[in-house]
Amino acid sequence: MHVHPLIAVENIERSLAWYGRLLGCESHHGDSACAQLRLPGTKTTLLQLQLWNGLDHPGLEASFAGPGHGVLLWFEVEDFDDALDRAREMDAWIVREPAISAHTRRRECWLRDPDGYHVVLADSAGERD
Repeated sequence: MHVHPLIAVENIERSLAWYGRLLGCESHHGDSACAQLRLPGTKTTLLQLQLWNGLDHPGLEASFAGPGHGVLLWFEVEDFDDALDRAREMDAWIVREPAISAHTRRRECWLRDPDGYHVVLADSAGERD
């Protein structure tokens, strides 16, 4: 089984650049209405992007609900410190500074993407001092 999460965005190019830089992913551009981000050197899709109202998918009409309502994009990364550095270099909106989660015992940093989605970077290495 493969999971291909899809989020609706206002600007495909902007979102491709933002997620590509933050996560070190490669862009696999579909067309002006949709695109994919893949793990480097693979055909594994990490995230799909679609313009609001870009395709005929139920629930992705711009009038349906605000972006990010009820959605958390959670990325467990092996390069947590590097990903955090990239987020800071991008002037990403940091909602919650890096801290060890009481639930997972891993470092997490909470961000907002350009479309308002919450993005969580979680350290795959576990608890750190």
